[in-house]
Amino acid sequence: MTFMSGSELIEAFRGRITAANCASDLAAYQRVRTAAQSRPRLEQCSLNIDPGAEMEASQMQKVWWKWWQGSARPESISLTMGFQNTPSKLVAECITRLVEKHTILSSRFAESGDRLSVHINDASKFQIDNLSTFNSPTEALRSHENWRKTPIPHDGDWLVRAAVAMVQNDAIAALEISHLICDGYSLAVLEEDLRQMVARHKAGCPDEPKRDFSFFRYAVAERRWYQSDDSAELRSYWAKRVVSSPLFSSPSGTPVGGRISGPRTRFPIALSPMLTQKILSLGQKIQTTPYALFLSFYALALSDWSSCPRFYISSVYDLRSTPELLSTVGYLTTTRLTEISFKNTLDVRTAINHVWLQEQFSRSIPLPPGASDDPSIRNGVPALLNYMPASQKSRQLPVERGQESPCIIDEPVITESRPAGHPVSLLLRGEPDGGIRGALDFGGNHISLDEMRALANSLKARLTQASQPI
Repeated sequence: MTFMSGSELIEAFRGRITAANCASDLAAYQRVRTAAQSRPRLEQCSLNIDPGAEMEASQMQKVWWKWWQGSARPESISLTMGFQNTPSKLVAECITRLVEKHTILSSRFAESGDRLSVHINDASKFQIDNLSTFNSPTEALRSHENWRKTPIPHDGDWLVRAAVAMVQNDAIAALEISHLICDGYSLAVLEEDLRQMVARHKAGCPDEPKRDFSFFRYAVAERRWYQSDDSAELRSYWAKRVVSSPLFSSPSGTPVGGRISGPRTRFPIALSPMLTQKILSLGQKIQTTPYALFLSFYALALSDWSSCPRFYISSVYDLRSTPELLSTVGYLTTTRLTEISFKNTLDVRTAINHVWLQEQFSRSIPLPPGASDDPSIRNGVPALLNYMPASQKSRQLPVERGQESPCIIDEPVITESRPAGHPVSLLLRGEPDGGIRGALDFGGNHISLDEMRALANSLKARLTQASQPI
């Protein structure tokens, strides 16, 4: 993986802009890059949290709260785990410890005027449902599905539900967590923690080292930076860039931008393990990241589809690459904008190099937390990319020789009404078998189904190019 130093990035940026506006753009870039580097170190943010404590919500929680106002079923995420030869009582005790350990799981929200506050419940009072004893895993899972049908209200007393069941001598644990307090990346942390807790209890040594970091310390540091002059400088920079860009539109000329609520049309995507491995190998060969590759093929497909000379893709990034956040549960993501300004007639390698440079530029000048909800930025960003790689262990799984390597995009599925989101979203997740699954997601009904299918076919063609020599 290749990374540019600050001086190298400035030189690359200098070559990207025209001579007419070089001085002003370069000065603006250097100024906002300095602002981006002003974020306080998280370990400098001290915070004691006890049951009954109250604090202001994070910027991302405020965004989610707005999106879910009036939603019939707020979004939640699930975790189901099995434990062989383990009594359900022991698993229930570990779940209570899990809620106590990760303070964010004890949260409840209250809105008063313009303030969204978070209150911390007493974890020892968390109630766990007992789903009884079943004769087979199938019966237990069916009971779990019925249990899940009750939604978690985003303004309820608890934003997490838990249940345990027994199948002969084995325990099954189920967690349902509101998206307000937990993202998909957090599930891996919770699963690992719960397995280790159960193993320690069975071995007779339940105690573990006390953690000195929590989601709320991160949220306080985030809020301080968001309210600073440096953060305002970054928001102003991106707003001016986005507002000055041409209007992104579908092939028929329909404007595409802003937040779109209502039903969504989803095209399921599946990349085989062999095609995924070819994409990862291509990244190693040309010294770029897998994320930049997927961003490149997505940008090429959008450029094929719209022919807009300049547009923006919003990228969701996990923040757990920093050691102090690695085992922290909460919505630990930030947003970066990538400016796409190439012609779709470019050869693939040149386009990838362009996107890689822009991705490095976005990393150098990120979007402040919550700033993507600023209308001056939001309305000019038509597309979202969310790529969640598989674990390192999953990526090392062998791929059988001679295996087919297709990119399959199925017929669309119309989903229920969802909170407002980007008009076009590409969601990709690494799978344990080494492949990738996800969806190309469209919001609202202002884009025709034929146009949606045209973008899906363009994306399929671009992803399949990864199996060809570049």
